[in-house]
Amino acid sequence: MEVQSPFLSSYTKLLYVMTDSKIDSYNDFFIKTFADMGTFSAVDNKSNLEALVIQRNLTDKVSNVSDLVGLNRLSKEIGPFAIVEPSVIFLGGFQFKASLKVTDASTGQVVFKVTNTATNWAGLDKPLFYPLFNAFLDWTKGRPIKIVGQRESQ
Repeated sequence: MEVQSPFLSSYTKLLYVMTDSKIDSYNDFFIKTFADMGTFSAVDNKSNLEALVIQRNLTDKVSNVSDLVGLNRLSKEIGPFAIVEPSVIFLGGFQFKASLKVTDASTGQVVFKVTNTATNWAGLDKPLFYPLFNAFLDWTKGRPIKIVGQRESQ
């Protein structure tokens, strides 16, 4: 556990999954997993958030949704929400490192961050991603977080 502030109920309105083009193959998996948790009224990617800005006629006030300044402006217009940035890094061999970083769009503060490493013997879901998602879900429910460190699949 690197960072943990209390989960605020205002975050449940919207979770923006700020994905990375370098991990494109995982982006749909991340978005679906966060949506399936049932914690958030909306779980959006960049194109959905851009569509929201256009639909609500906020383009004069919110120039982009790619950086924290633009997302902060959006939070001033629609209310508080959380931004989660998943990352996956190939460390070499069969080793991978992944993290989830959650930022409060209203304050710009990182409110939650966990990291995990794993060896890819037969996929990364169980050894690398599930402990992160379980920690995230525990955080949203106010439960103690029971992870992360070195995890390897059997």
